[in-house]
Amino acid sequence: MSILDLAKRWLAEDKDPHTRSQIEALVAANKTDELEKLLRTPVEFGTSGMRARMEAGYARINQLTVITASQGTAAYVERTVPDALTRGVVVGYDHRHGSRIFALSTARAFLDRGFKVYLYTT
Repeated sequence: MSILDLAKRWLAEDKDPHTRSQIEALVAANKTDELEKLLRTPVEFGTSGMRARMEAGYARINQLTVITASQGTAAYVERTVPDALTRGVVVGYDHRHGSRIFALSTARAFLDRGFKVYLYTT
């Protein structure tokens, strides 16, 4: 897939005006090297969670990548944990930049699969 096609896919999926504008500006400026860094390789989910800069792209932390990871985690928990939907999950957030919106996005992904969600601030 060409990098411009990948950018179009990102723009079709991303609903956050801030991160959308980052990709739109790079496309308009034809900065394909920068688009490659942001879009080509998805951010990895490792033993310490997802680690990357917070900005647009599949290779970074943003609402879209948090939602995608949360959907995958919800599907896994539903398949592997007995009574997971009724037992529920706990989602928390703190004062760090983006923490609240990422927690709300995570909660929504679990709610959409039918989980009971306990949302807490710290």
